[in-house]
Formats: sequence, structure tokens, C-alpha cells
Amino acid sequence: MWTFRKRDRAGVEQGITQRNDFNNEDKELSENLIRETIQNSLDARDGKANHVEVKFSLLKHSSDSKTYLKTLMKDAAQHIKASKIEIPNNEKDSALVIEDYGTSGLTGSTDNVDDGNFNNFWRKHGLSDKTGSSLGRWGLGKLVYSGTSVSNTFFGLTIRKAEGDEHRGPFLMGQTVLSRHSIGENDYETHGMYGTEPEDDDFVSAITEKKDIDQFVETFKLDRHEKPGLSIVIPYPKDIDFEKMIEHTINNYYFALITSDLKVTFDKKEINSDTIFELAKKSKKGPHKQPDIFLKFIKEAADIKANEMLKLKESWIDDQKLDEDDFELDELEEIRERYKKGELISLLLPITLIKNKANDDETVNTEFSVFIQKPDSLEAGQGIDLYQRGFLSVPGQKKFKYGENAFALLYAKDKAICSFLAEAENAAHEKWILNTEKLKAIYNEETRNKIKGIRDSLQDLYGLLEVVVEEENLNALNNFFYVVNPENEPSPAKKKKKKPRPSPEPVDPLDIKPKQKVIFKATRHKTGFKIQAGEDLQESDLPIKATVKMGYMGDKEKFVKGDDHNFVLGRDFKIKQNVGISTPIVTGSVIRFEIEKTYFFIEATDFDEHRDLMISIKRGYDE
Repeated sequence: MWTFRKRDRAGVEQGITQRNDFNNEDKELSENLIRETIQNSLDARDGKANHVEVKFSLLKHSSDSKTYLKTLMKDAAQHIKASKIEIPNNEKDSALVIEDYGTSGLTGSTDNVDDGNFNNFWRKHGLSDKTGSSLGRWGLGKLVYSGTSVSNTFFGLTIRKAEGDEHRGPFLMGQTVLSRHSIGENDYETHGMYGTEPEDDDFVSAITEKKDIDQFVETFKLDRHEKPGLSIVIPYPKDIDFEKMIEHTINNYYFALITSDLKVTFDKKEINSDTIFELAKKSKKGPHKQPDIFLKFIKEAADIKANEMLKLKESWIDDQKLDEDDFELDELEEIRERYKKGELISLLLPITLIKNKANDDETVNTEFSVFIQKPDSLEAGQGIDLYQRGFLSVPGQKKFKYGENAFALLYAKDKAICSFLAEAENAAHEKWILNTEKLKAIYNEETRNKIKGIRDSLQDLYGLLEVVVEEENLNALNNFFYVVNPENEPSPAKKKKKKPRPSPEPVDPLDIKPKQKVIFKATRHKTGFKIQAGEDLQESDLPIKATVKMGYMGDKEKFVKGDDHNFVLGRDFKIKQNVGISTPIVTGSVIRFEIEKTYFFIEATDFDEHRDLMISIKRGYDE
């Protein structure tokens, strides 16, 4: 039966606004259903299971299922209607069924309040007891189950891997998540529970009666039998597109699929470590435009053991960035050469976390890995950076936005670093945020600030390696490209003829003017240019504002600024990639940016190679 608690007039009215986190313009509901469902199953993995398997099936209505559903929803119908929700009579699908295997099921008390998974799943909202490497944290993910139903309702049947005297089950409960609503003179809370007849305090326990369980299992064709795990039944599902959900599964869980830790089935179509390659090729919106080399990169990175990686000193994080000072000279030169050859580079980055304690701070040593590769067959501008906390991808953390030419992966596997990053995530687990309340409650300020260094580590590594790729001597620019030297010195692109001069008089060394600093270096590409750090640029110089003007060679080979209508971004040229600078501001023939790191570079391409292109680079923002 259904139980809805009457609203206490002294209580605070609260709407279920968190659904917006799981169904918005950035991510549709079906993708979040995939992320949250599989995330929960991976969190509940049985330690002895070889892998986790999740099965999705869509059941069509029959006369029996329609009758049973009507009976099942009878006590809730008036509450659903009071919340201004109408259940169409012509719904062609009876239910979306999701079942997992290789998991422990919902453990803990079913008829009392404790910190077990059963209580957390059914009786907590916005709270979570997940710790360590568990993928979830906020206790809000299960909103996607009710949000997938037209009636905002879902049911769950679990059999547990019982410990000691704990009853294995099966146990059946249901939940509907509505708005605050009124029936007659009574006001009701948002959550309704399906289960046993309520106790005096409205507490509802799970149904265990065999006849009720058997009817539920038979109607929805559950395959649970005696196998531990959780079966979710979502009645009156909203539009379900398995092809899209297959895409979302591959895009979000390619790592767990590639490593054979996960199998997912949609009706009879299975995604596993073998089929993912072919399915990714057929996908309209797969994980990458070149799925073969992308998934090959992931597989090779996942297979590398920690003792096979280059381990840096823990001091790398002291200044919140990964730079040249964190490597031995021969180490950096070696990996740069390997990177240029297209080899896979792997680093192990140690980090110390300090937890807040009442008396003494607790110190935890942990680590994470970063991988980068520039395959020869990677198409220009198709690089991507990936962030993995365990088997959960964190897509909102991506920083490659300007056509970077490499695959890069950050992989946090150790329990301590996973726990740290999990506390830094937003509700949808898409970003690592520096100052979440959970992070503040557990870690000290110095440790919290390390989030920035972790987030930037892939971009920093890319900048360190890419800065030496495809460099060309300025003397090779010839007539295609010319640089107006930023310090008003003669450009090395065109040497002046030396004139005979009389020998200078001896000069007191103290009167010699210091050499002007070279802070920019420009190099050419086939249809563009690249600007990077000059030999004299120092950390103490930063930040530096810079203006690049694009134009042509005028009379006497002087620079003439181009008209803005001849330099339209996206039509006449594009900013292919940039590292270590602010987002470039392009106004016609002028590019402005701020240099933030000593190994910066910016690259522009796709110019007409027949243009007599020239650029002028100066410090500051020209008006």
C-alpha cells in the first residue's frame, strides 16, 4: 500500500528543484539515467564478482500488466492527480526495467533506520553515506528514476548478499516524488512510499510476502531469481530511446567497458570490451570521431601498471602546477622525444591530503595517473582530455577547447584520491569544484587548493610536451610570413646587410645597456603561425598582456595592419590551440590575451598560404 505523510504546519515547504541537475540543456534525462544507474551498480559491486552487469529492457503493455499497474498505483493516483500530473491511458510501454548483477544488493535494515544502503536508497534525500572510491555522493541521483516516469514513480526489488543472520530477501518497495500537494483539507509531503502498512509514526517497511513478490516479478518479467542485486521498475516511462542510451553508455563508461569491469545490455544488444569498438563506430555521437584509436588509447593506458610509470616528486603540487622544474632535465627531454614519436606517456603524480581533525590533522598519502599520446593518425584538432574518478567520467572538467592535438587522460584510482575528488564534485558529478561544503568540512585549506593543480595537470603536461613539437626556425619563413619584433630589434626573419663601421671606442662595462628581454618567439606553420615563450620569459614577469596584430607587407617591407573584414575568425583563419594563456579575444585582425604560464603558446591556422601575411606582437592591450 501507499503512504503519504501529512505536512506539519510548522515545517518548511521545500520543492524538488534538484531534478534540474539531471535534466537540463547540458544533459538530457536519458544520459543522466545511464550515469546514475550504472554508477550506483558499480558502487554496489560485490568484491568477489569479476564484473558488474546492468540490463535494460522495455516491457509492452498487456491486459494483465495494465490491470496490475492500475491496482498497484490505486492508492497513489489521487496524490499524483493532486500534483497536477495526468497518466495517459494510451501509454504503449508498461515499464522500463533495469536489473544489475555482480552487486551486493541493498544491504542494511529494511524495517528500521540505519546507515545501510537500503535506508540510504529509500529514505534519504540529498544525503549520502558513500565514502572512499564510491562514485556517488550527493544522495540525489535516484531522482532520475522517478523523473523518468510520467507518474514520477519507481519500484525496487532487491536480493542481498547477506552477511551473518541478515535476511537475503527479496524485498520490495516503491516511491513517488511529487510536489507538495493538498487533498481536501490535508496537505502532504513530496515523497510517498509503497510498502507495508505504516506504523504509528508513518514508517513504512519493505514488502516480503511471497505472493506479492511473485506477482510483481511475473508481471514485470524480472530475471532476479536468487541472484543478489537490485531490480528497478519504472512504470509509465517517458520517451525511451535505446540507441541514444547505448551512445550515452559508451560515452560515459568506456573506461569500465574497455577494462571488462562492466557489461551493459539493452534488450538483447550487449556492450562489452569486445563489442564497444564496433558499436562506437556505428554511433552517431560516439566518444570520439576516430573511435578506434581513441579506445585503443584508453585500453593501453588502463593496462599500464603503476611501477611502469614515471613517478614525480611530491613537490610538483607545491605551486599548483606541473612544469619543467618538476622533472629532471633528462627525464623531460626523453618524454618529449617519445611524445613526438607518437608514444604513450604515463606519469604517476603523488599527493598528500590533510584531513581536518578535532585535535590532530590526519595525513594521507595518495596518487593519481596522467597519460598523453599524439597518435600519427589523429586528425588535426581532434584531441581530447578525459577525467576519470574510478569508473566515473567527469565530463565537465575538460579543458581542451582549441583543437589540441593529443589524447590525454587523468585517472584517479586510489581510494583516498577518489574520496577527495568525490567531495569536490557538483551534484551531477560533472566538475571538481574548489570549495564545496563537503570538501571544507573534511580537508584543510592547503589540501583543498590542490584541486586546482590536479584539474590543470593534463593541460600543463600538454603544454610542456607540445611546445617543442613542429618548431621551425624563423629564418625559414621567407616571404610567406614576417614578424615585427616585439622589442623593436631587427627581425631574424630578414637579415639586414652589414655596413662597415669603424672600431668602437672602449666602453666601461658599467655603461653597457642590458640586452632587451625576448619574451615572444614566433614560428611558422604551413598556413599559419605559432607564438610561444621567448628565451627570457620568467615566472616573475607574469601575468603579461599581449596584443597580436595581423596584416600585410607594405612598402619597404613595413607592417600594415589588415582590415578587420579580411580577418574573420572561422572564415579566414581559426585559433587552433592555446595553452597557458587566458581565452583569446579576437576582434577582426587583432588577438588579445593574457599570458599566465611561462610555457604558453597560441597557434593560428587556415590562412590563405598565398597571402603575404605579417604579424606584430607587443606587450599590453592596444586600443
